[in-house]
Amino acid sequence: MVSITIQQATLADLDEVRQLFYDTITKVNVRDYTPEQIAVWSSGYMNLPKWEMRIKEQHFIVARAEEKIIGMISLDRSGYLDLMYVHHAWQGQGIASQLLTGLEKQARLWGLKEIRADVSITARPFFAARGYTISEYNEKNIKGVAFHNAVMRRVLPLS
Repeated sequence: MVSITIQQATLADLDEVRQLFYDTITKVNVRDYTPEQIAVWSSGYMNLPKWEMRIKEQHFIVARAEEKIIGMISLDRSGYLDLMYVHHAWQGQGIASQLLTGLEKQARLWGLKEIRADVSITARPFFAARGYTISEYNEKNIKGVAFHNAVMRRVLPLS
């Protein structure tokens, strides 16, 4: 059995987390989005300042197996879950659940009462199964391409 470790991301992880973002969108989310949407969304891996900011300013954790990053999740201090991605070969093996559990623990340590996220079509069933509910639907326009997502929220239990 492969050992999974969960740890805080550092700037040394920058290239690997950016690649995970790109690969997950182009290999997993591709089933729910058009080629044009995938191209625009995945191009976000090129925004180095944004990735550096996430790692420096957010609670950004990664899951590692065999010394490779296989999952990542981040939360800002307002309770916004900014991103969560799991390597295509590790889908359905509990990695996202482990990451989300760690993130919710940190949110409670910060005194947050709720977590909210803009959730892709692909990720909605995962979040719904973990008690997140849709509070609204959005249409975002990125580089002239429309994306539909849902704002999902979860009130955190006290313990």
